[in-house]
Amino acid sequence: MGKFGSGSVGSLIIGQNRRLRWLTVELIDYSTVIAGFKSARQLVSPLCSDNLMPLNFHLFPSITAGLAMIQPEMIKRCATLLLASLLMIGLAGCSSEAETETGPSIADVVLPDLDGKPQSFQQYAGKTLVVNLWATWCAPCVKEMPALQRLSEALDPARFVVVGVNVDQQAEPVKGFLVEHGISFPQLSDAKMAFASDTLGVNVYPYTLIVDPQGMVQQRILGPREWDDPDYYQDLLALD
Repeated sequence: MGKFGSGSVGSLIIGQNRRLRWLTVELIDYSTVIAGFKSARQLVSPLCSDNLMPLNFHLFPSITAGLAMIQPEMIKRCATLLLASLLMIGLAGCSSEAETETGPSIADVVLPDLDGKPQSFQQYAGKTLVVNLWATWCAPCVKEMPALQRLSEALDPARFVVVGVNVDQQAEPVKGFLVEHGISFPQLSDAKMAFASDTLGVNVYPYTLIVDPQGMVQQRILGPREWDDPDYYQDLLALD
């Protein structure tokens, strides 16, 4: 495989299945490929004798994966375990699971907006937050975005705020996406995933936090949800 540079698109044969048919994984435009999740790297690298280069992949609900690896020989050794771990991660993004967990506090967290200006969660003190971590390359994230917009419009802005935290590496495509889809609730950028991964331990998207007026995380929700469902809307109002 030649050098996989920006703008290249193609497919890569990574092995054979039991019927001896070539197993092919489609590669996507490198500009949309994001650094691989730590969990997948940790699963794969201990079983490989060579130095594993940073893993990049892209998930869709059909569990199609896009891979970009510099060392093609590593793909042959690690493909089975890698695809299995991607499958598990992808399945997590196809359903919604709520977990009640108090903390950490995000009141003092500062993230840039899409124009690079620092924004603190302190500005939302006294309000219940729905903080949605998402990406434009995440199909379940994109699918639930209109419902989040409707939720944002339905909630009392004096009591509730929906905030998006986007993990794309480039802000301009995100801005275009928001305009195209009519998304107007506040957006912050976590391009290096320092907030998502390091602070929250989040490696799968979409991932949503319900944050109380004191800035303390009260609930974590893995996967997409019908945010404007009347029952959930009433549950959210009851949290305030």
